[in-house]
Amino acid sequence: MLFTIHLCEVFMLRMLMMNKNATTKIFKILMFTFIYIFCLCREKMAQSYDFALDKIGMDVQSFSIWNDYSTFLKSVDAVGSYAENQRISAVRKVRKLLHHFIEASVIVKEIR
Repeated sequence: MLFTIHLCEVFMLRMLMMNKNATTKIFKILMFTFIYIFCLCREKMAQSYDFALDKIGMDVQSFSIWNDYSTFLKSVDAVGSYAENQRISAVRKVRKLLHHFIEASVIVKEIR
């Protein structure tokens, strides 16, 4: 994403030298396109995590993907109070599961 923004800046500077009005219009179109693609990627990431976690379930060795999912949920920007509450609920649910993974691994270590 950062590289894309840098390319837009370079493009904008070069085009400003030629035609300011056309450059502004093109830049706005590009920025809306990048924002749309970024949101679409986030949505696909969430769907991918849901699919993978549904298939993996609570397997003992799936701790890392659950932990990655927790990190992903924390990084998502929620717009509005309802979306923020949904995000917080999802993070709490995953944290509970992670806590159970940690407890299970401690019990297994004690048994060995």
